[in-house]
Amino acid sequence: MAHYEDIEIDQGTDVVIQLELYNPDGSRKTLLNWDSDLGSFHNNYNMSGKIKKSYNSTDSAVLFGCTAYNPQNKENILELSLTNAQTDAMRAGRFVYDVEIASTDSDGIVTVERILQGNLTLVPSVTR
Repeated sequence: MAHYEDIEIDQGTDVVIQLELYNPDGSRKTLLNWDSDLGSFHNNYNMSGKIKKSYNSTDSAVLFGCTAYNPQNKENILELSLTNAQTDAMRAGRFVYDVEIASTDSDGIVTVERILQGNLTLVPSVTR
């Protein structure tokens, strides 16, 4: 079951939210692995997050930027982001959002986990 969190952000600003993810046993969820052949990290999950006016809304969704982040070998940090252009283009008010991660096992079976959901309030800007 996803964690529920209401978020309030300011219209016209850049937003970065860092989530530290853990497995049910308390161990860190490994979002990134080092690929020594390529000399770089690769994602273990496909990550996505959407914001909509309502759950049943047919309007287009605003997409969170979702990036696995690895500060000081913390391979369990998921960074959500919105640009100031995205938040400026949104109408102030209340929205719903969720964030999911998906993995594919060696048999091609996809497992999706909703890790966070809730309401998002976009506070209007006076200087807009």
